[in-house]
Amino acid sequence: MRKKILGYIGLLTMLLQLAAPFFDLFPISKALAAPSSGKVMIDFGAGSNENSKYYSNEEYIASKTVDLNIPEGNHLVSRKVVINGTNLGEAGTVSGNKLQLSSVYGSAKWFVGKDRTDPGHRISRNIAGNRWRHQGEHTKNIEFIPDRSTEEGKGFSQYPGMIPTNGIDVDSGRSVPEDPDLRYSNGEAVTAAYEAAPPAKFYPPGTDLDGNLAGIMYIGVDKVKEVKIVNATISVVSDAVPFAWGKSPQDPKKGMVKIHRPLNNTDNMEELSFGGQGHATTFNYYMPANTYWEAISYEYAGYIEYTYEPNTTPDLIPVFLNPLNACLEVGKPQTFRFKIKNNGAATNKSFKVSVYIDGSEFKSFSFYGLGQSEEAEGSFEYTFSSAVPKGFNLFVDSGNDVDEGRAEDNNKLAVTFTPKDSCSGDPGPGPGPDPGGPEVIKGDFIIDQMQIYYKQNNKFIPKDVSVSGGNSCTFKSVKWTVKQGGGGYEWFGTTPWSQEFTAPYPGGIGLGTVEVTLTITTTCGTTKIIGPKTFTIVDDPANPNRPPVFEGGWFSRYNTTYYPPITTAIEGDMVHLGIVHDPTQTPNTPYDPDGDGIIYTWDFAGSTSEWIRGLPKTDPINFGKHNENFRWIKADVVGTHTIEVSAVDTRGKSGGTKRVTLNVIPKDPAPVPIITLPPRVIEGRPFKPDISCEKSYTIHPDRKIAGCYWTGKQTIYPTAGDYPITLTVTDNTGKESVAPATATLPVLPDLPPVAQLSNPGYGVRNVAMNFRDTSFSPDGDTIDVRQLTLTYDSNNNGSYDDETVTPITPDASGYFSITPTKVGKYKIHVYVREAEGYKKSDAKDFFFEVLNEGPDASFYVEGSDFTPPEYVSKNFTAADMLKGGNWRASSVAEPDKAKEYALNAGQNAMEAYDIFQKGTYNPVSPQQYRSPNPNQLSANKFKTWSCESWTKGCDASVTMMTDKSAYSWVWRMSFMNLNNTMPTGYKPSAVEPYSGTPGFQK
Repeated sequence: MRKKILGYIGLLTMLLQLAAPFFDLFPISKALAAPSSGKVMIDFGAGSNENSKYYSNEEYIASKTVDLNIPEGNHLVSRKVVINGTNLGEAGTVSGNKLQLSSVYGSAKWFVGKDRTDPGHRISRNIAGNRWRHQGEHTKNIEFIPDRSTEEGKGFSQYPGMIPTNGIDVDSGRSVPEDPDLRYSNGEAVTAAYEAAPPAKFYPPGTDLDGNLAGIMYIGVDKVKEVKIVNATISVVSDAVPFAWGKSPQDPKKGMVKIHRPLNNTDNMEELSFGGQGHATTFNYYMPANTYWEAISYEYAGYIEYTYEPNTTPDLIPVFLNPLNACLEVGKPQTFRFKIKNNGAATNKSFKVSVYIDGSEFKSFSFYGLGQSEEAEGSFEYTFSSAVPKGFNLFVDSGNDVDEGRAEDNNKLAVTFTPKDSCSGDPGPGPGPDPGGPEVIKGDFIIDQMQIYYKQNNKFIPKDVSVSGGNSCTFKSVKWTVKQGGGGYEWFGTTPWSQEFTAPYPGGIGLGTVEVTLTITTTCGTTKIIGPKTFTIVDDPANPNRPPVFEGGWFSRYNTTYYPPITTAIEGDMVHLGIVHDPTQTPNTPYDPDGDGIIYTWDFAGSTSEWIRGLPKTDPINFGKHNENFRWIKADVVGTHTIEVSAVDTRGKSGGTKRVTLNVIPKDPAPVPIITLPPRVIEGRPFKPDISCEKSYTIHPDRKIAGCYWTGKQTIYPTAGDYPITLTVTDNTGKESVAPATATLPVLPDLPPVAQLSNPGYGVRNVAMNFRDTSFSPDGDTIDVRQLTLTYDSNNNGSYDDETVTPITPDASGYFSITPTKVGKYKIHVYVREAEGYKKSDAKDFFFEVLNEGPDASFYVEGSDFTPPEYVSKNFTAADMLKGGNWRASSVAEPDKAKEYALNAGQNAMEAYDIFQKGTYNPVSPQQYRSPNPNQLSANKFKTWSCESWTKGCDASVTMMTDKSAYSWVWRMSFMNLNNTMPTGYKPSAVEPYSGTPGFQK
């Protein structure tokens, strides 16, 4: 049996070898090739870049279709869907090259925003001027009698003043308590904004909303939900104080904030004139607040990785299923069209296409084969019985009549259609709208001036506002909105009017860019927002705005002047917090260089100290964030507490943010031990500086360190190693440190000295040899004993024990010399010992050999040199040089020539003509030029030598004159003093020190 099996194996091997040459004729490798792959980023609405993220206020997206970009003639093999980092595997339904995802859930993300909310407090005065009336969103219409002090001697109330506890219900005429939404507990007015609009932009958590937001990623308010106000601070009106905030109880897309403010004057308000009689008028007191918001948005991001391979079988896919009309009206037949395609090999088999509605087959169609890449269409009618969404499904080859191989999972297309009870105003089947048409809102506006100086006025002018179409929709109202940072203001009207923007600007608007939007509302409830457009408010160059100057500080309980500040308090002390009033500064701080008012903001909520964050809760009124100071604070929490305070002037210029820190120490604090070790300690010897406790301390301002108690401290450490040391201290009250300080002292070994000698090794008899003792201590110790001896091996037996020892005495630097008189071998013994500690030593022997001297030879060398150039200075006057017979003029070309200079007798100086300006070669008109000062002139005579041979001698020449008052001249010729002794036959030489451009140079 075994032989038979071996025979079969051999036969199979032979057949394979015979067939091998033919394997390349068949595309086996291609058929077995791995599928191609692709990746597509899902575009949820923010693009399909790698890092694109889409944000929505919807928790999930009902349906999302993604094109897989599979080349025609291929089909999908596998896919991996990843949404928000979660691998959903082969989620979704394939239809052709499209993947339809259902119920895609987003990832909830928190976002933050800041706005300036200004609900205002509108209050009206009656004709007699003796009563005021106001009403809140959820309050009665209440009237009250103001205090007589508000008349200011004018016979009628000038402003409302503090609101009394009780008022009059205008509708019933009865006395009623003032509503908490109108009156604060201290008599100030309250405005409750139950539908505060959120900011237009929301930023990622952690964003500094009070900083520069340019360039920071944000999402629009339409992308968020569950908005709420989580904090509110005083804005530009310092006495308008927010005290409550949160969600709107009426609108989940809005927030709620309540603000109180005294109505004790007519600052920061506007008078709204309604043409009343007598003293009747209406005031609107600004109550702005910086509101900080939170909201949720759902983040969508994802991708699909997939593989595909060429079709070898038919691939029947649905392309689309669409209604003919955009609006599907209930009760009217609607026509639907669909298209299918064969994305694979051609097929001549009949197959069925079915339409399912809500899971039940509604209609089917028969098709008789479909060629490669061929398309086919069909249509049907369906009438909706109600305005309930219907799910349609187009199923190609629903009878599974065609073998599509692995491409069987892309035969379905699911679509949901939502009908309407009425399609009035919706687009019909034709190119134009149905009778009545869609609602159309048109309009625009212009800003009168794109830039204004602070306190100048501006105007917003509407253009071509109109409403048409829809359900007889018409214009209803407009709203002008201005925004800047977190502040802003709104005006409402029933006609499209031009809006004036006048100083003082509403809503706390100041320097910077202002956004303007126009909102048009129709009678059908539709709104159209135009803008925002912007203009800029800049500083008036004649009156530039400068920041306020200030500092914050903590103060002791008895300090009523708020200077000087303190940084430390004892647990239980009463302290004050506020702005430092420093009388030592000029001008005294705080101040604003322009005389503007200063608004302070204390960031209690942002403090890292829980104690500071909790202070406003103890007394919300007296701990208003914009107070200048806070008195009688009990420092009852031990630790370091820091709060930040910032300041802006009333024109919006920031003075920056200052950190104010208080260190609260325990009532009876323990002292703190600190060990200070010396930099270096060596075994067996004293050391300096000593181990010290001098850096120990107590945080109590009235105490000091009185005692230091050690373990492990010694004056000398006998051996090298690590020594543990502890320190306990007490203060002058006897209070002991809680735990001892510990340290490890590394004690270094005492390294022995090293005996060492600079030794030439060989010498010659009767010739001096130079040596040097270079012994040293590796750890820098002093060597107090140096003993050197010389021994000669006289019998040349290699032993020095039987020889005479001669001491050697080096000089202070260790140098010494030996002149050996005998040939042979010598030994120098070096012994050294340290002076400190254990007085360690070292000894070594150093050897050298002396040879016999060589024969003598003598010779004589003779040479000569010449006298070097000498430098001689002598003073000469201009008269001497011009009139003296011993002076001659010469040039390179003329050894003897006429003197071309004249004597100015008045200045006793030479005059020259045909001169050149410095650095040029252009002659100028003849004129007197600054000549040498005869009293300060020196001539430098150089004997420069030029020799033709050793026997003919050399020539010399004089070449330069210098005025000591910093002027020099290079002359057109050389001057030669004929009285000097010089060789005859003078001629200009190549080494003559002549230089410069001919003419005078200053």
